Amino acid sequence: MQRLRDCVMTTAFVFQRPAPESSVNKRPRQMPRRHPGPRGRAAAHKNSKRTFCGTALEFVALFLGQSSIHGLNHLVAEKRTLLERFVWSSIVVLAIFGSVWVSFDIWRHYDGSPSAISMERNFMDWTTDMPSGTLCPSDRVDEEKLEAYVDSYWAQNNWSIVPYDTNKKLQGHPVTGPMKLNLIAIEGKDVMFYYHSPYDVLDASNTKVSIPEDKIRTVQVKALSTHTTAEAQALSIKQRKCRFPDENDLRTSPVYTFNFCRMECRRRIAWRKCKCIPHFYRKTGRIKVCDVHGMQCLGKYSELLTKLVDPITGRKYPCNCLPECDQVSFYLEEEDVKPNILKIGASVECGIQNYPRMRLKRDVIFGFGDLWVSIGGTGGLFLGCSVLSIIEIFYFFTIRLFIYILEIRRGTRPVLQQKPGAF
Repeated sequence: MQRLRDCVMTTAFVFQRPAPESSVNKRPRQMPRRHPGPRGRAAAHKNSKRTFCGTALEFVALFLGQSSIHGLNHLVAEKRTLLERFVWSSIVVLAIFGSVWVSFDIWRHYDGSPSAISMERNFMDWTTDMPSGTLCPSDRVDEEKLEAYVDSYWAQNNWSIVPYDTNKKLQGHPVTGPMKLNLIAIEGKDVMFYYHSPYDVLDASNTKVSIPEDKIRTVQVKALSTHTTAEAQALSIKQRKCRFPDENDLRTSPVYTFNFCRMECRRRIAWRKCKCIPHFYRKTGRIKVCDVHGMQCLGKYSELLTKLVDPITGRKYPCNCLPECDQVSFYLEEEDVKPNILKIGASVECGIQNYPRMRLKRDVIFGFGDLWVSIGGTGGLFLGCSVLSIIEIFYFFTIRLFIYILEIRRGTRPVLQQKPGAF
């Protein structure tokens, strides 16, 4: 406090008053030059500090008195008591704290959840994708293909697609009517049929239906689409909480899908629990492929690997897999089994019974422009300032400060007289 009082009082003698005219022609008395002792040097150093401190306080007082931010002018106004200055200082500090706190809260809202999923019903403006189907016969192993795969592909770490036998009796009619898919003449007993999104691969959690031999299985599903707008696509992955196929962070897949992410998560679990990965997962680097003992180890964690839920605690395993931004989910609505009169094998008929009249839309509800408007409104509410007030701060402490220093060095800065009650 004593140092602040010294700096304040320095303003009174930083700029010396001019000498009276009568003393101009008088010859000053010659005094013997003496070398300053330690006390003199300390006093000179103290005076230089006071000069700098007083000049700095004068510039700050100039800014406070001319600033457009409300409340600052009362700190340097004339004829203000110490109590008044203390009250206004407390009010200004509380206003700045409230403005910063509310602004950070607005930023957390923008950074955490600027998007939302709403319902869209103008079904005439979009198209609906048909479900994809995957067939898994109970007799899954073809000895000849298995031997060829092991010799030509697995041994050489070749993960290209095995050539498919086009002579196999599997016929498909992609569209028989507006919303139906037929697969007929399927060889095998108790064939399992999985339906899933056309933009993703099969996962163990997908719904499956059994197709008996020489029967026709009818499956009717309903579709629910999720669409992401261009404005939401411009957000970061953290903000929109979803990924597009090209936003891939997986090591074993060239594109990102939700099920690919879950597969990689199971691969990590297998490595952490048993120090090996199953043979049906892609091998990368020097990771060991499970032998017989490794497969026995994996069998102990079958529930965790299948459902990705800890059987002891009942909590989901933290795979951190985000959904796809544009996706289609299918839900079983009706299924039936009919006799196959032609006796040509199992058949499946999968389609959408009712055209969807609703879809979900992921859109931005709090954008970057809303962020600036909200923060600007907070500054106006607490401090009564605007964008020009922020520019004014930069102006004062750059251009105006530079001019102020030049005026002092050139001596063109007018002498300020300290008035009673002034800062």
